[in-house]
Amino acid sequence: MKFNFVQIAVVIVVVVLIVVALGIFTGIIPGLRGSQTVSGTVSVWLPQNYAYLETAAQDFAAENKNVAVTVKILPDSSYENEIINSLAAGTAPEVWLLPEHLILKHKDKIAAIPFSSYPERTFVDTFIDAGKLYMEKNAENGTGQILGLPVAVDPIVLYWNKDLLASSGLSQPPKTWDEFITHAQAATKLDAQGQIIRSGAALGSFNNIKNAKDLISLLILQSGNPIIDPATRKVALKDNAKLTINPTESAIRFFNDFANTRKVTYSWNRNLPDAFDAFVSQKLAMYFGFASENQKILRTNPHLNFDVAEVPQIKDAPLEATFGKMEAAVISKPAAKSAAAFQLIYYLSSYPAQKKIQNATLMPSVRRDVLAEPTDNIILDVFTRSAIKTKSWLDPDTEKTYGIFKNMVESTASGVDSLTGAVQNAQNQLQSAILGI
Repeated sequence: MKFNFVQIAVVIVVVVLIVVALGIFTGIIPGLRGSQTVSGTVSVWLPQNYAYLETAAQDFAAENKNVAVTVKILPDSSYENEIINSLAAGTAPEVWLLPEHLILKHKDKIAAIPFSSYPERTFVDTFIDAGKLYMEKNAENGTGQILGLPVAVDPIVLYWNKDLLASSGLSQPPKTWDEFITHAQAATKLDAQGQIIRSGAALGSFNNIKNAKDLISLLILQSGNPIIDPATRKVALKDNAKLTINPTESAIRFFNDFANTRKVTYSWNRNLPDAFDAFVSQKLAMYFGFASENQKILRTNPHLNFDVAEVPQIKDAPLEATFGKMEAAVISKPAAKSAAAFQLIYYLSSYPAQKKIQNATLMPSVRRDVLAEPTDNIILDVFTRSAIKTKSWLDPDTEKTYGIFKNMVESTASGVDSLTGAVQNAQNQLQSAILGI
């Protein structure tokens, strides 16, 4: 069958229109579902750690001449209180950032987006799995809503000192926890009195490991246990997830063994310096830190010969995961009808904005399509692979849960509680924290 010139031209035009429409819908092509016709004023409040999003907000304003965007940067330490106080006073910004650990606490203060406006399929196909914490769905009828659109993720990675591992006969970072134990043993050096003069790994203490709670979370999440079921809001610490050993008990035991002088894994104790400080001063061979800590390490010790790797995984386990922090752009409830606010958060999570942010900050995107693209930067490559595997959980109260996790570790290490008893106590306390919201 032969086509004439007119038929060929029609086919080409139709194909081009389909491609452009799909590009606009997914955010790959600027347009944002007719955002050019949107007008109004949008105020955005950002915590200092995510001040880099201001550039994306201003890019949105440049593309939408009828929208006036104002950005306010606030200290991280007072950000939550500033938002809450402004909502109470009626002076809240239209758009702000909601971290995953504040979802349960503040979801009643935001304007959720129904699936009819932002389809569930679009959301799960666009963002990494950890982003589903911002999605609520009725299991019976399939209806649901989105609390916010993810804009940032900060996964835990393994920083390792190349010189210290090399001096211990190790050329590569550990890929499994079994290898991690071997590496930690080889890199740890004791003096004649049995005191640690160089540590292979920092685990086993809340006193001088600022990411201790997050590391416990990581170990539990790697087993497939969600800590808190996102659908039912029930605590799952006691769930075995079809394992013969409770994953929470296993995580606490593993963590504590590195600070137990009677174990071959002994490599850390509460009397040593802060783990980050020990790493940058070459007293610690392997350090678990967030991707965002990379720049701080470089600033603190520009001469440190270190590299970054994905966190070790459970050997032969079907699931590979790390823990990470999330941020989503949300709309204040009083601004529920603001089309400009919706278009702004849509833009902040779009392909063009997320691609530009990743390239500028060397922090991984939350979008699957951006993460799927190869990068020549070897550090960013580890960060993007870690972002894809990131998991998190619905923390009801960070201060309370920090104390709960700390008590699990310290009560079992001291012998005050059994592992089973400590986990049961944590289960009850976490459930009470959820009910208290």
